Amino acid sequence: MNSPGRWQLILLIALAAALTIGTAGWGDLYNETDGQYSGAAKVMVRTGSWLIPENDGIPRLVKPPLLYWVLAASMKIFGVNEFAARVPNALAVTFCVGVTFLIGVQMGGRWRGFLAGIILLTSLGTFTLGRIVMPEPMFSAFIAAALYCAMRGVDPASQRQGWFFGFWLFASLASFTKGWHGLIYPLAIVGLAAILCREARQGLRKLVSWRGVLIFAIINLPWYLYVEFRFPGYLHNLLVAEQLGHIVGAGSPATSYTDVPRWQFSLLQLAWLFPWSLVIIGALPLVASHFRRRGYVKPSFPMVIVIVWMAVIAGSVLLTGQRQDYYAMSMWPAFALAAAWALEHSRAQPVIILLAILLGAGLAWSQATPYFAHASTATAAVAERTTAWTTI
Repeated sequence: MNSPGRWQLILLIALAAALTIGTAGWGDLYNETDGQYSGAAKVMVRTGSWLIPENDGIPRLVKPPLLYWVLAASMKIFGVNEFAARVPNALAVTFCVGVTFLIGVQMGGRWRGFLAGIILLTSLGTFTLGRIVMPEPMFSAFIAAALYCAMRGVDPASQRQGWFFGFWLFASLASFTKGWHGLIYPLAIVGLAAILCREARQGLRKLVSWRGVLIFAIINLPWYLYVEFRFPGYLHNLLVAEQLGHIVGAGSPATSYTDVPRWQFSLLQLAWLFPWSLVIIGALPLVASHFRRRGYVKPSFPMVIVIVWMAVIAGSVLLTGQRQDYYAMSMWPAFALAAAWALEHSRAQPVIILLAILLGAGLAWSQATPYFAHASTATAAVAERTTAWTTI
């Protein structure tokens, strides 16, 4: 990256660190999701049992252990506290913002990357859900990194086998964070993009190799086989009751909870992407006018990746039988990139500048104020607690 692009990336990383890492210790942990993951990590630290995450003596085996391990390592370093529980996801969000910048540079230059990073960083959902101790922020960062590596591997200017190694490494880590769709998502996105973009097919043929499959197997299979050895029937229950149960909408998957209806899920995405969702909606007529003047322009491979990225994740979540409001978080970097492209082509710079001033003022206020509000210590039944929907 040239020096003009480097300072934009440094500034973006500094802003992301201030907003995420700088606020990681603010307030108590929110609810049962925080407690389930950070509680299991605390047990790991105290007992030294790192292979089987558990809470109150009950194994937590629905998700792979990478997040638990990172949380436990953080608690070893910083102690058992709120900052230690939140800082891994704060680092993941910061990393994801940086990767979004790099993808934007591939799409259209450093300023598009910078704008995309700002859009992702200053969206309501990134800050709110990024503070919850759960796999999604880390999962989303690894998905974005895998797709960036695929773009660089195809790019004639930097085409090297090492980029495809990076694709498999990050996709494998995504799988070891949340599940095997961490590999399925990047492969599906890159595969569909290759179908739509002929010039990228030749380069992508080197992506699928026995080395990549070996990387995935080395990272993922040992733990699953160990758990199956300890708890016979685990893999069958995981595949049938949990994963297929969510896809078809079974009434009692391994983790049963209230489903989010499709209409509510779709509206929540606009709310999580606020305030940029409103700006993008307002810019659409200007974008349409731009295309009427210029006519059809064939999109580049990175742009095709971004479009397919949004379609694959949003479409798969909407089509599955069960979904939660945070399931599309791994799509948000793609939205930020598409939004940056749309704003550049709409000539909405005055709106962007005004919004940047407002967001900058909000960031300055947040850093000057120790806490947003005093946290309540009252407890209630899960159904009575604040949900994403009632919060919005």
